[in-house]
Amino acid sequence: SALLSDSIESGPQNWTGAMRSEFRKRRGYDLLPWLPTISGMIVGDAEQSDSFLWDLRKTISELLEENHYGTISTIARERGLTYYAEALEDHRPQLGDDLEMRSHADVPMGAMWCYEPGQGPQATYVADLRGAASVSHVYGKAATGAESMSAFGKPFIYTPRKLKPIVDMEFALGVNLLNIHTSPHQPETVPKPGITLSPYLGQSFTRNETWAHAAKPWLDYIGRCSYLLQQGTYAADIAYFYGEEAPVTGVFGDTVPEVPEGHGFDFINLDGLLHHLTVTPDGGLRTTGGTTYRLLYLGGSSHRMTLAAVRRITELLDAGATVAGWRPQSSPSHSDHPVEWAAAVENLWGGGPGLLDLTGVERADGVATALARAGVEPDWSMSASDAAVLPVIHRKLPDAELYFVSNQRDWPEKIAASFRVEGTAAEVWDPVQGARSSVSVRAEAGRAAVDLQLEPFGSAFILVSRTDGAAASVSNQRKSIAAEHVLEGPWEVTFDGDGQSPSPLTLDRVAPWAGPGAGQHTNDVTYFSGTATYRHVFSGDHVLPGSKERMMLDLGDVRDLAEVRLNGELLGTLWTHPFRMDVTSAVRAGKNSLEIAVTNSWWNRLAGDAAEGNTARPGAGIFEARAETLPAGLHGPVRLVSVDG
Repeated sequence: SALLSDSIESGPQNWTGAMRSEFRKRRGYDLLPWLPTISGMIVGDAEQSDSFLWDLRKTISELLEENHYGTISTIARERGLTYYAEALEDHRPQLGDDLEMRSHADVPMGAMWCYEPGQGPQATYVADLRGAASVSHVYGKAATGAESMSAFGKPFIYTPRKLKPIVDMEFALGVNLLNIHTSPHQPETVPKPGITLSPYLGQSFTRNETWAHAAKPWLDYIGRCSYLLQQGTYAADIAYFYGEEAPVTGVFGDTVPEVPEGHGFDFINLDGLLHHLTVTPDGGLRTTGGTTYRLLYLGGSSHRMTLAAVRRITELLDAGATVAGWRPQSSPSHSDHPVEWAAAVENLWGGGPGLLDLTGVERADGVATALARAGVEPDWSMSASDAAVLPVIHRKLPDAELYFVSNQRDWPEKIAASFRVEGTAAEVWDPVQGARSSVSVRAEAGRAAVDLQLEPFGSAFILVSRTDGAAASVSNQRKSIAAEHVLEGPWEVTFDGDGQSPSPLTLDRVAPWAGPGAGQHTNDVTYFSGTATYRHVFSGDHVLPGSKERMMLDLGDVRDLAEVRLNGELLGTLWTHPFRMDVTSAVRAGKNSLEIAVTNSWWNRLAGDAAEGNTARPGAGIFEARAETLPAGLHGPVRLVSVDG
């Protein structure tokens, strides 16, 4: 647009600007006679004017992609730098093809904003992350990044427990390198929690977080998942051509693509079709990145196609690919000669053996119909209460198939999972514990079927191989309970927060210090943010496990994470379901001293500051005086559970 403005200032009669030259080179005709259309005037007829405007937008898009993203990429590589790049993120804030823009980056990126589990992410961010991952898979990038866990309007509400399903959704959409949206640089002189962004914007992922001292297991989880999801190549069934009218976030800013559960897919643009897709001997479509699809689907805005797109799709079809869609109606470009375009479409739609004509099929049923006609059964299926809240991603390894599945709901799921592989052995890898266990495989009509159990907001990797393997244990199902003992009171509770010092409490039973079930406490307790340590002494004489049993400590529910010490030994940090750990090696006969240090977020303290008129802390001014506190503390019940070893 700047080039266009400079050229206009020189006067139409002396039009020698770069924009005019670029337009003629790319579109094959002079834009000068058509310029009045920019002000809303009709030149020729409405259809011709619209087609010129499409050409103008296309030219600007290409120039932005090449001269901004491409130039930065060139400069970065000359200096040995790695280039990360986002594009449009939310609908269509500017002209451009978001896949082609990010194709110049070493690490293409999207964005995921925080959401409530019952609502799920907004469609535009789903499209943006799938778009970034598609760039990696199509163009051959090693990693897919994401502006991760961005938040707005709920400052300091997030802890690892609440963030886990959001991160898991990012992983399931193809992200494997997180870039946490935050302001990490905090001056020592600013009271905690420190400087905020906007002030409602961002994820406060800094050393000033209440739970920063206990964040390692959460970061280990992110690291394990990221590493595993960078292995092998992405496995997908569908190359989804979304057309040439708008970016992915424009086409799917409000609705998600109509791809049935159980099938991986990538978006692909014209540049991907032209330069990064070849047909394999068996009719598959292989990308520069190594991903192979079974079907090219013409969706999105592909009811209008340029001559270049029609010809390239014809080449792929003639080479043996399978293509499904509806006959295109017209070209959006004034550059395409109508007679040539019509002849090319007639040639494409001539009924070749690989063409699946979806005439008469509703758009919403297009992908499902195409897959059925092509004989492509689901890559995976999840028999559960709601399979739609169990997103899955599949990576193909040299000697095995790796699936990641996330439970996006706050309840456990028992799952009968089936995979389109003929595996003879399988393992379930728990990225929270860093543990693996074998699971029995059933052969069902050429597929590998396994039974899984996911905790609330749980996740797992399933590795299916064709070789028999031995793992550390024999099942990922919960062990049967041999005996259990509830740890009743008294519980002594002491508080440690930045500049906060509530008096200790003595509780006759485990209870949170804020929220439902907390009872009546003074404001300094109700508004406390930080770490509260629950202490209890119990006898191990009647609870010691048998020789073939394990002793588990089950905390029930925790808001939001807990560090556990037994007899002075730090056993670990529990930050997500199940709030349970093995304490067999630490429990002993006679007196046992248990300490559970529970940490909540900054929310309650800031809400209290607002209620009390204290605005010294940054962020307190964001809250209204009537802001409610969040549940905080150890909810219990706390149990010692003996399970079969």
